[in-house]
Amino acid sequence: FAMQSQHHELNTSDSSTPPSLSPSQSDQHHTPPSNNQPTSPGPEYTLATPSRSPPIHQAKIAYDTCTTSPETVCETAARLLFMCVRWAKSIPSLVNLDMSDQLSLLEESWRDIFILSAAQYQLPIDMGPLMSNAGLTPDQCGPDNLFKIMTEIKNLQDIILKFKQSQVDATEYACLKAVSLFKTSEMSSASSSTSTLDSSGSRPGSPAEKLSQLKDLSQIQTIQEQTQMTLSKYESQVYPTEPFRFGKLLILLPMLKSVSAQTIEQVFFKKTIGEISIDRVILDMYKSQVNH
Repeated sequence: FAMQSQHHELNTSDSSTPPSLSPSQSDQHHTPPSNNQPTSPGPEYTLATPSRSPPIHQAKIAYDTCTTSPETVCETAARLLFMCVRWAKSIPSLVNLDMSDQLSLLEESWRDIFILSAAQYQLPIDMGPLMSNAGLTPDQCGPDNLFKIMTEIKNLQDIILKFKQSQVDATEYACLKAVSLFKTSEMSSASSSTSTLDSSGSRPGSPAEKLSQLKDLSQIQTIQEQTQMTLSKYESQVYPTEPFRFGKLLILLPMLKSVSAQTIEQVFFKKTIGEISIDRVILDMYKSQVNH
């Protein structure tokens, strides 16, 4: 049953899967479709999304990487983030866990899932206009921090290109996102931090400390193993002439760590959400969809 459930969650051709989570292979490098907005996470902040959007299965935005404005790219990034949260909310193996575990896993994985989505839809990254739009200058953030941000934006460009060159398909993207979502490799035996949001809207403590508090660790590790088994089986069935494809895909995942959540927040979302933590935005967005 566990394997069947996991397979259902990751099968992007399943008719019950929302279209936003199952782009056809020919659509993988298009901008994500616009969607109906989820319940607002709160009146104090909002992400830049259009006030009117057609149903997710009816609309796509085709962009020209040479002419797309930074505002449009940031709007697209916001849609990607909504899609990531909606995708996570659609996975029974996640929503059946304790809520604190759901939030911890999402908080620790949203960066990886967002980058995978950016690669899947080939988000156009033009460093100069994006940094200018975000107000990232030496005076504003300091030369050292500016260099760090520029380096990580370049890393993001390289990641998107690498995934394009690897011709990752929609099912593989779904599996890789699930592998990222249920990862426990940073688990620490130490535990001391609280699980409540602090004044900035973030959950305190290091990733290892937070992950060490998972209540259903054994179950999460089982789901992680099943996810990798699902991907491995898929590779052997769909790409029988590429025996090393499974391993090559997993090797791509450590690349995601070369782009920090802080840089993603500063470049794509800070201008819109202000001083509100992006972690808080994501977790509130997720909790607002609990009963949806």
